[in-house]
Amino acid sequence: AANPERPMSRILFPTLVSLLMWFLVPPEAEARVTITRTNYHGWLEAYVMSNGKASAVIAPAIGRVMQFGFVGEEGVFWENRALDGRIADGHLMVWAAKDWANFGGDKTWPSPESDWSNFTSRKGWRPPPAFDGWSADVRLSGGTLTLVTAVDPFYGTIAERRIRLHS
Repeated sequence: AANPERPMSRILFPTLVSLLMWFLVPPEAEARVTITRTNYHGWLEAYVMSNGKASAVIAPAIGRVMQFGFVGEEGVFWENRALDGRIADGHLMVWAAKDWANFGGDKTWPSPESDWSNFTSRKGWRPPPAFDGWSADVRLSGGTLTLVTAVDPFYGTIAERRIRLHS
């Protein structure tokens, strides 16, 4: 004899599995990366990038990723709060006359550091200016933020940093 309840179980079981998967695996739209312009400690044109689990704070005015961490928790990078909102003077004469100011965060430097004075003709330790503290142009494309520095006057190169969080 035919079981009249069997066809219903063929419909009900896949529906229950689909509903369970909906709750366990969030829809793609909820996991997308957002990039929002913000004022971060006085840097007016900073960006916060988040995928809902991790976030990064980027301050193009000083060419740095200032913070990274889990959403809702303290970030992992040290920040020099005494320099909040300040920018580095882009003139070479000013750069040459001043000591290095560590804003904190994450930056890109050419390697090895021991060769810097060979390029900059400056005695002592000091990162080349375009790599440390000068502003960077921002390019946004989908869920990626790219920082592009000016040409460094000593190395003759640019630094291009692509910052992306997986969705």
